[in-house]
Amino acid sequence: MVTRYCGRESVESLRRSLDCGRGPVVTVLKRHGVYQELRFQGFTPEERDRIVARYKAGIKPSQIAREFGCHQTTITAMLQRLGAWVNPTSLERVGARYTMDQKREMVARYESGDSIYKIAKEFDGIPQSIWSILRAAEVEFRDKAWRGGRVVASGGYTAVTADPDDPIASSMANVTGYVLEHRLVMARSLGRPLTRHETVHHINGDKQDNRLENLQLRKGNHGVGVRFACLDCGSHNVDAVPLAP
Repeated sequence: MVTRYCGRESVESLRRSLDCGRGPVVTVLKRHGVYQELRFQGFTPEERDRIVARYKAGIKPSQIAREFGCHQTTITAMLQRLGAWVNPTSLERVGARYTMDQKREMVARYESGDSIYKIAKEFDGIPQSIWSILRAAEVEFRDKAWRGGRVVASGGYTAVTADPDDPIASSMANVTGYVLEHRLVMARSLGRPLTRHETVHHINGDKQDNRLENLQLRKGNHGVGVRFACLDCGSHNVDAVPLAP
C-alpha cells in the first residue's frame, strides 16, 4: 500500500482496489509517515505551477485531479496551501464560460441601467448565470431586478430558483440554482430535504399542479399514468404507519 501510494496512486484508488474504507488506508499511510508528506510534496515544483495555472485558467479541481491522477481533495488542499484557492462563489469562479473582463462589463452595464435579461441576451447566456455573476460582484440590485423565477424544466415539471438562505431549497438545487417545485413543496411540508431515492407523484397527472394536496411522496420510480389510492375507500390520503404491538 505504501509503495503504491509513494508511486503516486491515490488513496481513493487504493481503497477501491482493496475493497475497504478510506479511513484504514489513511491510517496505514500515516503510521508509515508518508501520508501528509506526499499529499502536498508528491509533486514537483513544475507540476505545482501547472496545477495553479490550470486552476487560474478556470479548470475545476476535479478535472485537474483526473489529469494528474490524484484525488480532488489533494488538489484543493494544495491550492489552499499555496494561497491560490478561491471561494467557489466569488466572481473569479462563477460564470466559468466568461472572462473576467466580460464579467466586469456585465457589472458595468447593469450599474449603468441595463436589465439582466438584456445582458443575458447580449452575452448569449441565461438570466440565472448573469444574476449569479452580479451577486458574486456584490452589486446593489434594483427593486425590480430579476432574482430568479419559475421555468419549465425537462419532463414538463416546474422549476423555481432556490433561495440561498433556505437550507432545504439550496440543498436540493441543481448546478444552475434551480429546484423542482413539486419536490420543494413536499420537502417543506416534511421539514427536511428529500433524498434522491424519494419521488413525488402528481395525483391528478398535471405536472404543473403543485398543490400539496395533489402530491404523494413515494420511494423509487412510480410510473406514468398511475396513482396510489386505498382500494377500500378510494382515498389518496395514504401513509406509512407503525405496526401494532
